[in-house]
Amino acid sequence: MRSSCTDNDCIAEEYCKKFGRYYSLKDRGTEAWLLNRDVVDSVCPKGWHVPSKDEWQILINNVENDISRLLSSEIYLFENTHGVENDICGFSVLYAGNYQSGEIKWLFSSADFWTRTASDPYYAVEALFSSGEIKLTQDYNTISLRCLKD
Repeated sequence: MRSSCTDNDCIAEEYCKKFGRYYSLKDRGTEAWLLNRDVVDSVCPKGWHVPSKDEWQILINNVENDISRLLSSEIYLFENTHGVENDICGFSVLYAGNYQSGEIKWLFSSADFWTRTASDPYYAVEALFSSGEIKLTQDYNTISLRCLKD
């Protein structure tokens, strides 16, 4: 499995501690970069797993797709949004963006999380936190990952 953080040595340690790493669930050894099921099944610690699309949908439904219930309070400081109830679920999402072509993209404006569900042989479904909502879409970039307890 390939994981990345940032190539910028000046901020790497601090950045990685705050935003975490970005993971590729693809198998670079294949021409088409197929989703590697062995990687998906081994990336989380024992007793945890990469959530499925259905498990993410349950979370989205439980918070009525109200992204503010899952966003870290730090996002509200960044966006100068005051008096809004946030992160009532303790999920503490930060807008870490994603990692493409050796650089971080969409930092402070979106958060992308892998699911274990493939949309086809080349793409996996992701949970995308952006523009005030959570969408289940497809992705192939190197993105964040949250493990769910079994």
